[in-house]
Amino acid sequence: MENLNTIVTITCSRDFEAMKRQARSIDLFVIEQCTHFVVIEDISIGIDTWKLELQPFYARHKLVLLTADDFNINLKELREINGWLAQQLLKIYIVSKITTEFYLVLDSKNFFIKHISLKDWPVTEGNGMSNEILPSNKWNDFVKYISDVLNIPIPDKFFPAHTPFIFRTSVVKEIINTWNLVNIVFKFKGGYEKVSEFNIYRFFSLEPLTVVEFYKTFWPGNAFPTTEEILKLHVNPAILMLGLHNGLYEQKPLEFQELIQFIEDTIFKPVISS
Repeated sequence: MENLNTIVTITCSRDFEAMKRQARSIDLFVIEQCTHFVVIEDISIGIDTWKLELQPFYARHKLVLLTADDFNINLKELREINGWLAQQLLKIYIVSKITTEFYLVLDSKNFFIKHISLKDWPVTEGNGMSNEILPSNKWNDFVKYISDVLNIPIPDKFFPAHTPFIFRTSVVKEIINTWNLVNIVFKFKGGYEKVSEFNIYRFFSLEPLTVVEFYKTFWPGNAFPTTEEILKLHVNPAILMLGLHNGLYEQKPLEFQELIQFIEDTIFKPVISS
């Protein structure tokens, strides 16, 4: 992907420490110069503090810090319902700041664990995963709602709601030039947890889905990750990124801190000292 040198993360103050980990991983592992847009959805931590903590990791890359107020859209009502909704739509509305053909969206929990040239990214669109929307799937109501509102047939396959995710800029521009997504999402009464920006995107991008395993995310509620698992993923040449959901810290705070220290000692520090 010759035209991939833009990374986007929509974040919030709760994920402040995770963002520092992600920024450090970009500094250590992304080979060619890139631009990283970091959009802060809330203002619990001032933007000056964000800049103070993150900017040291961008000697080689470019950091662009933004807030939700830097976009010409009214997210106030959505943010009052749930900040997560606003974060999802900002992944789409960030396109107003993008000048490249593609952009790579990360969540705060994602971080690189190997050197990577973004032009060699494993997929050209999406996240390397594919799901059917089944009657038991929690996204099903929202998919039906979008199909009715947009008068577009439901695609056979969808992207699971996971990052890292490649957006094609032209597709995203088509979406926001055609529909007022803030109003569409606000009027959906099926529950905010069923809303997915990736499902919206799929209605407009019907390219064949590429299935390839190149990252691993650990979620609360599943088995807590072990250092052995992390090490195994680190030495697996196919795995480029890991994701640690912040719910893992809430689940086991001490074990989470020990895991982060292991990642620091095993993955980050050897690169710094080499």
